[in-house]
Amino acid sequence: MGDKRKNLILLTDNYPLSLGEFFLEIEIKYLARHFEDIFIICSSKSENTFGRYVPKNCTILHYELDFSFVEKLISIKGLFNKIIWDELDNLKFRIKPTDIYHILKVALIELRKAQKLSGFLHQVVKENNLSPKELIFYSYWHDYKALSLSLMKQENSHYFCVARGHGWDIFSERHRSSYLPFKIFIINTLNKTFSISSAGKDALKELNVVIEQDKIEVSRLGTNNEFKPNLKKSTKGYIVCSCSNLIGLKRVDLLIKVISCIKLENFQWIHFGDGPLRMELEELAAKHINFVKFKFFGYIKNSELIRFYNENFIDLFINLSQYEGIPVSIMEAQSAGIPVLATDVGGVSEIVNDENGFLVHPDIKPANLAHKIRESLILESSMEPRRRASYLNWQINYNATKNYDYFLAQLNRLSCAQ
Repeated sequence: MGDKRKNLILLTDNYPLSLGEFFLEIEIKYLARHFEDIFIICSSKSENTFGRYVPKNCTILHYELDFSFVEKLISIKGLFNKIIWDELDNLKFRIKPTDIYHILKVALIELRKAQKLSGFLHQVVKENNLSPKELIFYSYWHDYKALSLSLMKQENSHYFCVARGHGWDIFSERHRSSYLPFKIFIINTLNKTFSISSAGKDALKELNVVIEQDKIEVSRLGTNNEFKPNLKKSTKGYIVCSCSNLIGLKRVDLLIKVISCIKLENFQWIHFGDGPLRMELEELAAKHINFVKFKFFGYIKNSELIRFYNENFIDLFINLSQYEGIPVSIMEAQSAGIPVLATDVGGVSEIVNDENGFLVHPDIKPANLAHKIRESLILESSMEPRRRASYLNWQINYNATKNYDYFLAQLNRLSCAQ
């Protein structure tokens, strides 16, 4: 192992005890090769891993996050904590008088969550006799979990703590009052914040001039695909795919409206992913696009999705999300050489462009978007170059081996330098 730190404490939402955070299933394979022991810390009480891949050197530990009325009352004690008042001072030129109550409430609750989690982490370190010099803390999200690491780092400077930033956890405009708590404190206290996109890094840097600029770095996610891409069309008809959770901000209902305006023979639409709106969206599709062949596949494993892309010629991948970081679903599509049409939100413009697909305004009218899709599919001569460019973009920028090897090299370099 050399100078590498042996142990990793990885903070997730619920991976692997839920169907979320599917992209972590890719990264965990690289983490497991790098560290001797990994402690996965999640809030789920479930014992069901849903058949998800968990390396043998991983131990799953879960903590209590039940936030009862009593806990909310206890959170008021945060008013006596300097962190709260520093936070309000950092926000003083951006707070509207009408937002103060909401911001203070969010800050107090987030601080209490972080305090509870940091207490649990101290217990994990003690019970497993983990040496700070051989340990890395890694929060997969830039929320209260990252804040808990900041609190630990503040108590013990020997701890090495990092966090990733994705989309909802770093783009403040996606939240009420455009507020995300304690960003300046988290960034300045942690050893490093890794944003999955340049747009995310810029958003964090613009929060306040007091953020130390070298504390934020871009470290992209990635996917695996061992198959050769299908670059030349040899089938009749058209297959378009989408892949996302079935929740409002993914705007699958808008995609159904768009498809209802596309008039092409032998047209198929396939959606991968599940969620609370599935039944409603299936009924909407049955009502408005019953003249085309469509299917909701639900949740499938990443390996199964990649195999499907390899065994079927997918003409176009579509993502009409209202908000995004850089979607892993687009990386997966590009790894199969599939052109992508996506809304220009978040960091999407970093992965989709005119060479490998189509970037559209998020407010484009369904009829106009349908026309663009129809004309693009018909003009096959313009799609083959896009397929090649799509695959090349994945190879260069979103190949898992390349990106995670770099990420782990950075962790090793930074932790050894501390």
